[in-house]
Amino acid sequence: MHFLQGVHDKSVKTTVDLGFNKIDGSIPTELSNFENLNLLLVGNEISGVPAEICKKIAWMNGEVVNGCNSILCPPGTFNDDGRQVNSMSPCKTCTYSGSARKYGSISCGPGSSDSLDDRSILFDLYDATGGGSWTTATGWKSDSVPYCNWYGVTCASTNNGELRVSELNLAENNLNGIVPSKIFYIEGLAKLDVRKNPVSITFQDIEQASELKELYIDETLVKNMNGIGGAKKLQILHAYKNAFGGQPIPDEIFDVSSLTDINLSDSMLAGALSEKVGQLTNLQRITLDKNSLSGELPSQLGQLKVLKELEMSNNEWIGTLPSSWVGMRALEAFFLNNSDKKTAGVTGSLIPFASMPNLRELQLSNNQLTGTIPTNFISGIINTKNLVTVRLDQNHIVGTIPSSLQSFLKLNIDVTGNLVTAIGDGLCNLSEWNDGNVGRFGCAGILCPVGTFNPSGRQTSSNDVCQPCPGEGNSYLGVSTCVSLDKQREKEILTKVFQATNGNNWKNKGGWTDANSDVCSWFGIVCEEGSTVESVHLGSNHLVGSVPKEIFELPNLKSLWLYSNPVEFSFDGIGKAHKLESLLLGSTKLQSLNGIGDGLSLVDIDVGFNQLSGPIPAEIENLVNLESFNGPVNKFTGTVPNFTALRTLSAIRLGDNKFTGSLPSFSRHPNIKAFDLSENNLVGSIPSNFLESVNLKGNLFVDLSDNMLTGNVPGSLGRVQELTVYLRDNRIGGIDPSLCTNERWNQEDVELFQCDGILCPAGSYAVMGRASRTGSICEPCKQNQYYGTSTCGGSAAISRRPALTTIFVLAVATTLATFIF
Repeated sequence: MHFLQGVHDKSVKTTVDLGFNKIDGSIPTELSNFENLNLLLVGNEISGVPAEICKKIAWMNGEVVNGCNSILCPPGTFNDDGRQVNSMSPCKTCTYSGSARKYGSISCGPGSSDSLDDRSILFDLYDATGGGSWTTATGWKSDSVPYCNWYGVTCASTNNGELRVSELNLAENNLNGIVPSKIFYIEGLAKLDVRKNPVSITFQDIEQASELKELYIDETLVKNMNGIGGAKKLQILHAYKNAFGGQPIPDEIFDVSSLTDINLSDSMLAGALSEKVGQLTNLQRITLDKNSLSGELPSQLGQLKVLKELEMSNNEWIGTLPSSWVGMRALEAFFLNNSDKKTAGVTGSLIPFASMPNLRELQLSNNQLTGTIPTNFISGIINTKNLVTVRLDQNHIVGTIPSSLQSFLKLNIDVTGNLVTAIGDGLCNLSEWNDGNVGRFGCAGILCPVGTFNPSGRQTSSNDVCQPCPGEGNSYLGVSTCVSLDKQREKEILTKVFQATNGNNWKNKGGWTDANSDVCSWFGIVCEEGSTVESVHLGSNHLVGSVPKEIFELPNLKSLWLYSNPVEFSFDGIGKAHKLESLLLGSTKLQSLNGIGDGLSLVDIDVGFNQLSGPIPAEIENLVNLESFNGPVNKFTGTVPNFTALRTLSAIRLGDNKFTGSLPSFSRHPNIKAFDLSENNLVGSIPSNFLESVNLKGNLFVDLSDNMLTGNVPGSLGRVQELTVYLRDNRIGGIDPSLCTNERWNQEDVELFQCDGILCPAGSYAVMGRASRTGSICEPCKQNQYYGTSTCGGSAAISRRPALTTIFVLAVATTLATFIF
């Protein structure tokens, strides 16, 4: 209370540095008598900062003008300086309760008064992740059961014989919330497994886990891997099937030289694979498939002398196979397939993999590899009696399959879909090749002969013979299609569609009635490189009747647009359309989505303005490639699906239905740009983690108007820089004031009208439910008790369906928007 009492001139600049001691209690209020004081108190046990001090804007070199945090970060937050020294270094929120308990923390680690025993930390884990709802929680928080006997807990003896936690195995156990990073203060923790739980976790304290060797965070809500480089002894890192939203693999991973096994597949990673990957000299396995990694393949992979498995398929690689890769001498399995065809794939000549004595599997299908198969292609393999699998199908390889391969007793080799002209001497006599098919079918078990074809490009069974292809002068082996027969079948299918949908009365039927014309010239038909049908675009063309299921048998069909036609449609047989990506069925007579889950290649779906009813079937979760799902103006009921498996969704439009229940958070969907659930019957508040993974700098559209949502508009939405949001006619009670400074929201209406640009306050109304530059202003209306009411005295959940004359326009707009987002 008497600190610095003897200083007479309290107007001059004074500096006091008491950092990193054990001072406790509140900062004395009397210090507010100083006009220009630099009081450095970080790293103590300060419990309070008086409000009077926070008004001294000249303190801390004038930084207090930015708020109290410039003196000390408040409890529950931290930064490296213990206070906010400028606008670029704010105090960051800790991820678990009870951390950074005092003012001025430089980390979220337990303070000097916090308990660090394993049992207390496990208590925190249980509480933070909803332990009461875990699938199994046997023993947890029991006074009679030792924590080493709690479910999922494994203990090991220390050097002094004490039992300490060494493993936490809680996979698929319904943990929810945030795994507290305090968990990393368990001194002997060697393994943490929380995979397949809807939890998030940060790694800000992971450097404390000095013994951590295994980390499994697959299929969780982890947003990024920042800080993971602090785990200096980490050997196994599995983080597949997460939603990292186009982030690159953080460089710090490549600084953890102890890593032996990395699995980051199917996690929405993008960007180049760093050249620093060559630093992981202990790496034995790396799995990166099903991402959007791009650029050239790093030559530094050739430095990984102990690497056994390399999986890089289905990314966006370009360039050639580096010759330096011959240095991966321990390689046993290499996968670089390009079946998703996001890009053309790698090019250049096929390099020999002759320096790899233990190679057992090599897959390079659907790329653009050229040249011949080298005579020493896999000649370094020591044990030629063991099974070896090689896939080179769908490239541009030419010439002869080299006879040098006859040294292999069991070789499963696929070179179909190339420009191969001959099979080397002796190869057709190797009876155990291709699972014994060469013994059964001779050369046809390797490649179908010239002038024949087979869907597999080779004979795999007695019912799968290589058939003649009439009228084509193909001079290559292993052909999988016969264009002349495909076109004949396509004409039969399209003719059936014409007849079944009253084709003679179509608005435009050009070419469809000419028996001698090529289907590629028919109205609405687009062909792939002038050969087979790729698109059927017959929207708004007066089709009636029922679309035959044979339409799904068009072998190369990618888009099917039948919107604004009164036709009946079923998804029976859609599983045969292996390439179908775009399906537009808005404003038809579609009555059910049953069977849609078999359309595994679908990317865009529009089923709006139909009579669909009941819940959206669970099978929609099968469509893992789906980017846009449009189903407005139907009669869907039940709760809104959370589309957990559909992490690539960029547009969800389900307005004007009959959904009930709460609003899902959609927190695992980083690509969302358009979201519409207006005119439903949703209740509860907007989740604080609503769309928390979206691109913060992107342009986001959200329409939740005309529901029964309650609570306040959460301040957490402020992380989105550009947001157009419609919230009118709900039961919203307020707006977090921090949102009212987001000047770029609502086409900059918030810049002009502040909070009114988001929602008109209670006691007022506006046509749009908010103020807008278009002329909508908030006008007084005492009867209105909720924010964002669009009429004076009207219901908070007024149905605002468009007039009938508007519906057709909206149907077309919905269709076009599929391609805008």
